[in-house]
Amino acid sequence: MRPHQRNTGTRKTRHSSGWCVEVWSPTPGCSVPHDISLVGYNDIPIVSRLPVPLTTVKVPFDHIAEMALQLLNGEQSGTGIIRVVTPSLIPRRSSAAPARG
Repeated sequence: MRPHQRNTGTRKTRHSSGWCVEVWSPTPGCSVPHDISLVGYNDIPIVSRLPVPLTTVKVPFDHIAEMALQLLNGEQSGTGIIRVVTPSLIPRRSSAAPARG
């Protein structure tokens, strides 16, 4: 790997993201986030308490459920209703910018 490059891992399941941090962190010669950045999805509570807290993408599921119920209850009428929900990035210590070299 060239000095300005780095590996980045993403995992889609909540348990495997924590597992990745556990596996990568103690690997001799490889550390999170110096050698690899890890980003998870869903921001479950445990990922902020890992030995290397996991950067994650948080989706506002409560808001999505509220909008779905409003549509089902007829509180919003019309056809072709489109709602956009924006996830947010929760940066923690499992990700970093590539090293300059």
